[in-house]
Amino acid sequence: MNAPKAAAPIPEARFVLVSGVRDEAAFLPRVIESVIRQTIRPVEWVIVDDASSDATSAILAEAAKENPWIRVLRIERTGERRFGAPNVALFEQGLAHAETRDFGFLGNIDGDVVLPPRYYEHILARFAQDPRLGTLSGRTHYRLGDRFVSERFSGDVSFGGAKFYRRACFEAIGGFEHGPGWDAADCHRCRMLGWKAGSLDDADLRVEVLRRTGASHKSLFHGRMFWGRSQWFMGSSLAWVLCGSLYRMFERPWILGGLSVLLGYVGAAVRREPRIADPAFRRHLRRWQRRRLFGRLLGRPPEIIAP
Repeated sequence: MNAPKAAAPIPEARFVLVSGVRDEAAFLPRVIESVIRQTIRPVEWVIVDDASSDATSAILAEAAKENPWIRVLRIERTGERRFGAPNVALFEQGLAHAETRDFGFLGNIDGDVVLPPRYYEHILARFAQDPRLGTLSGRTHYRLGDRFVSERFSGDVSFGGAKFYRRACFEAIGGFEHGPGWDAADCHRCRMLGWKAGSLDDADLRVEVLRRTGASHKSLFHGRMFWGRSQWFMGSSLAWVLCGSLYRMFERPWILGGLSVLLGYVGAAVRREPRIADPAFRRHLRRWQRRRLFGRLLGRPPEIIAP
């Protein structure tokens, strides 16, 4: 895991990374190596080990021993692995335990994503160019044989598994929501407050996912249903969810994946699951969704990171 010579850091570009992991021994060595080999590395990387029962703890201990800027926080918790609010809680615990206080940026990285070596160098360059850029990430791809396949990830939000934030923006939005869809709701909150948010399809920002996004730890269908639940939580309109469901029908698993999205949304509505309790946020979100839908109907390309 020897790293290449690091690039000269951009002034005031100190950043902290946080990860929440559980039973990721199959993926962690590649993830850790991809961060160690960054041309611009974090001043501190706090990894929260969420009661792992496999070799995760041993892998993290070895990484921290060889790299003093990696810190491991072990917590004990019972219950099955879940997504949504528990992920946010892990991130908050990690950030609270960071020893570094003077940093201008922060990021999340999941235990199953691999970054190209100049990922943070290019991300920070983008932030240096635009003072209103609040959050940014690359686009996600997965390996299919000997080639990379794009996940058709939306450019409107930064990918939760490799999300990067300007600290001032993160504090302005009040951090992440505790609920499904937290990694999309935050981007809409950014735009609501005048910040820019999104992702870029750039080879130097290509995020390799070792587990398909939305597949969850159970199945892709379970993950698609969770996406529908997240749309309910945010307050998305039924028209938006119907269009999203139709869009996902034309990718694997054909038809059924898109139907799972709609089923997740309708199920959450029937169960009257909690939603973000901010009428102003929901009004902003639905106005934005109407503009996007009409723009697509008129063939207008989306403004990827516009507020």
